[in-house]
Amino acid sequence: MLSTIAERVDFLKHSLLFSDTSPEILEEIASKLDDVEFQADEIIFKSGDPGDCLYFIKDGEVKLYNDDRNIAHLGAYDIIGEMALLDSSPQMATVTSIEKTSLLRLDRASFDKLIHERIEVAQGIIHILSNRLRLQDQELDETRNSLEKVILPLGIALSTEKNLDRLVERILLEAKKLCNADAGTMYLITPEKQLKFSIMITDSLNIALGGTTGEEIPFAPIPLIDEKTGQLNNHNVSTYVANTGRSINIPDIYHAKDFDFSGTMAFDQRTGYRSTSSLTVPLDNHLGEVIGVLQLFNAQDLTKKIIPFSAYQQLVVESLASQAAVSLNTQELLRRQEILVKIERDVQVARQIQVDFLPDVLPQPKGWEIVSYFQPARQVAGDFYDAFMIDERRVGFVIADVCDKGVGAALFMALTRSLIRAFSWINKLSLSDNQVTSPVSQMLDCIELGLDPVGLTNEYIALTHSKMSMFVTLFFGMLDPEIGQLTYVNAGHNPPVLLDSTGKVKARLTLTGPAVGLMPNITYTIGQSTIEPGDTLFLFTDGVPESHNPESKLFTEKRMLDLLSKPTPSCAVLLTNIVNELDDFTSNINPFDDVTMLALRRKLE
Repeated sequence: MLSTIAERVDFLKHSLLFSDTSPEILEEIASKLDDVEFQADEIIFKSGDPGDCLYFIKDGEVKLYNDDRNIAHLGAYDIIGEMALLDSSPQMATVTSIEKTSLLRLDRASFDKLIHERIEVAQGIIHILSNRLRLQDQELDETRNSLEKVILPLGIALSTEKNLDRLVERILLEAKKLCNADAGTMYLITPEKQLKFSIMITDSLNIALGGTTGEEIPFAPIPLIDEKTGQLNNHNVSTYVANTGRSINIPDIYHAKDFDFSGTMAFDQRTGYRSTSSLTVPLDNHLGEVIGVLQLFNAQDLTKKIIPFSAYQQLVVESLASQAAVSLNTQELLRRQEILVKIERDVQVARQIQVDFLPDVLPQPKGWEIVSYFQPARQVAGDFYDAFMIDERRVGFVIADVCDKGVGAALFMALTRSLIRAFSWINKLSLSDNQVTSPVSQMLDCIELGLDPVGLTNEYIALTHSKMSMFVTLFFGMLDPEIGQLTYVNAGHNPPVLLDSTGKVKARLTLTGPAVGLMPNITYTIGQSTIEPGDTLFLFTDGVPESHNPESKLFTEKRMLDLLSKPTPSCAVLLTNIVNELDDFTSNINPFDDVTMLALRRKLE
């Protein structure tokens, strides 16, 4: 405390405001001053408070800031609050003591009297303001120079960097260089909403981790959400910046009460380091989303003395962060584009697999019409159909839907289709060796022939491909076109519809067993039916009734059955009518699921 008038006069002589003021006037001023004291981190006044006094800093240090932007750090003999007194406006910044600080306070009435009566005091004010203007002009020139010669060219350079490790390393190195910071860390936000350490550098300790170093960073990602409370984790300064998008400039983290720096302090204790000043800024992409955080420690002057990060340094680092975020976002978009291209390539492969395994020509027994329709979805599923001659007399046909999507489903479809065909041919060869001739034996053999391909396919898939966790619903039928006899297995598939010549439903060929591939040792029941002259058997996958329109309403099986009830001159016309109705209903939007139909009609004699 400056308890005597003489001590206060001696102090005022060193102030720029009173450098030309006579001792007599200084004594008068000294008598009007009040001693005030603030502990560390106490607010002296806030932005918006009435400007009713000014302060002379006797000892200690204070910081001036607006929101989270650091304006200045002031110490002994500096003055604060004079601008609000001059123009009678509220305080334009918040001032907080960094450490225990002693001040001399001069109230508005005494200040106004001095300005009006003592020209040398007014001249001192002008002197102070002139110096501040020069400093601001200098800072603006430095900022403009940094933007023109550093930030903008750097943004162009960053945009050409394709390697993520090199990119984050260069961002951090350039930020450290702009502030002459000893240490820095860069985090990227993961899809799991965590801050992942990407690179850490501390020059004075010769530490470099992450980036292109190949050295793993031994710190776990920091969650942005508190797992216990479900609330934003704003205890850590980095997560606070990530969650709010606001920069934080701290002169000394050991005096910061708003954030938990225990991790940083533990690092200091282990290494003998002293983390002091800290600047943490967000990396915002073009959508305003925070994609990462840049954190710098220990700005240094030319003598390597640790100093707070200035408002100018904060501004240029924020500018750099904006450029860096654009580059990081561009790289992420390119990475996603590469993934999408790969996915699309896989989809094309899957589609081609489907197409290659579909029959080019369907068998057309005398007196019969067999037609099909297949529309693959944009997201490839595993629908397929097939029709083939088992022997000189019998026709085998199948329609199926693999319960998955993508290349895996297409491959599973190809496997199932190949097994059904192969086991059908094996059975045909086995039966031909027996020289079966009696009608009863023929019927029994047809039943066996219908059973084995599905049962054997199920056994093979369930025993050898169970790890794929895939299965297929299918309908396999064997038709004797001469007499219209149909033997079939429905393995978990949509029941085909048997119609008479008027469109009336004669039967639904319901399930005779579970889907293929779920489990081994399944016994499939054999179903039988007869297709009379004029009858139509319509088979379909769930892509037909489950097609949806832009309002997400389903086409439904009822609408499908209504279409089937209308007589048509041929199966081809029937399927065309259904396809046209589907297109009208869905407004030709890309189907989510494959649409597959197979129709068999026995012509009227």
